[in-house]
Amino acid sequence: MHSFRSEPILWIHVAGLATLPVFLVLCLLFLSVGEPFLPVWMELLLVAAIGVLPLLWMQLRRPFYIFALLGIAQKPENLTEQQRKILCLINTKSNRILALVASVLSIWILWNLYQIAPLVANS
Repeated sequence: MHSFRSEPILWIHVAGLATLPVFLVLCLLFLSVGEPFLPVWMELLLVAAIGVLPLLWMQLRRPFYIFALLGIAQKPENLTEQQRKILCLINTKSNRILALVASVLSIWILWNLYQIAPLVANS
């Protein structure tokens, strides 16, 4: 039996997670451009509604299926025993709690980005 570290789809997801800093910098740059025409709370609510709520809804409604990417997915009956074990480790009740915690953390990060956006705009 091979290790979970040799699963190519898992590495693709890790590579996607590695792009997080790039997207945080882009979000910071976009928040710092121009004068806000909406109140602060409405602008933050709009960004959070577009960026956080769809992911939270998806995780609560139908939890993350690690062996799927856009356009390709392995059917559950085609998974190996090792892949099924990985899937069982990921799809637990604590995954929903983790999704809620990640959403709150994302909104907190968004708030902090919004706070430092004027510093980026002035430079």
